[in-house]
Amino acid sequence: NMNLLRDAALDAGARTVYSATEAAGAIEELAKAGVSTKDILSGGLDAALDLAAAGGLAVADAAGIAATALKTFNLQGEDMSHVAD
Repeated sequence: NMNLLRDAALDAGARTVYSATEAAGAIEELAKAGVSTKDILSGGLDAALDLAAAGGLAVADAAGIAATALKTFNLQGEDMSHVAD
């Protein structure tokens, strides 16, 4: 799982305005909030980064908000894009 998450952070750093370190911070916040690796990789990370960009938020803050919504409403990772919207 750690290699998958590392690769996801590197990929996000290459294709977004955020660095791989910022993406890794988002992954950490999502995981600390109890979001599964599957949900992080299936849309949770991308939605957190989208929320940060749209709201002018720090990436870690956006990840915390997204994770809270995901857990509160019992959503899956692929549903997290609706949270960012």
